[in-house]
Amino acid sequence: MNEYQLPSGELVNERGLQKAFPYTRFHKPPTASSLADNGVIPVLQAPKPTPSTNLKQVIRDGVTIDALGNTVQAYREVDMFSDYTDQDTNTVVTKLEQETDYLAKLEQDTIEAKYKAVDAAVTQVIRTQCQSEGYENEDSIAKYLVPTNPFYTQASGLSLWIGNVWATVVTIQTAVAGGAVEPTIDELIAQLPTRG
Repeated sequence: MNEYQLPSGELVNERGLQKAFPYTRFHKPPTASSLADNGVIPVLQAPKPTPSTNLKQVIRDGVTIDALGNTVQAYREVDMFSDYTDQDTNTVVTKLEQETDYLAKLEQDTIEAKYKAVDAAVTQVIRTQCQSEGYENEDSIAKYLVPTNPFYTQASGLSLWIGNVWATVVTIQTAVAGGAVEPTIDELIAQLPTRG
């Protein structure tokens, strides 16, 4: 979206520009000369900075002049949370309480994302092994787990291996929760039992 600074200092978009000068017909986008003739300064876009911490956010803060003398978008960093009074309970919810809850949620989201990534990678290892043995996927071996089925021995062995794979994953994750160094997904995969 194009942005302009009026002579009053107000920042407007193209619609606001036309409204401020109802008797001037601007091109779309307005030309530099038509803007200059009306004392309007085009505001150049500037990249939004990254917050310094998870508890900060970056918001627009008018305009500033860059090193080249251009008028550009300005930003400032502010706290994400502040004290407020809960209207339902009429109690003060402190900034610290909100920050603590937010950081806990971020940590939980990170843990869940890691579990999903591990689950997807391990499932792929299992599926690849099943397909290499002629099964569509890990679920398709169930119909062969009948002692009278000629493929029972192979299917039951594969099923046992799958159980051992997931047991290994749980053992590794339990160790990490207890303080062990967390392996990368590739390192975790390398620790899984092989089908032999």
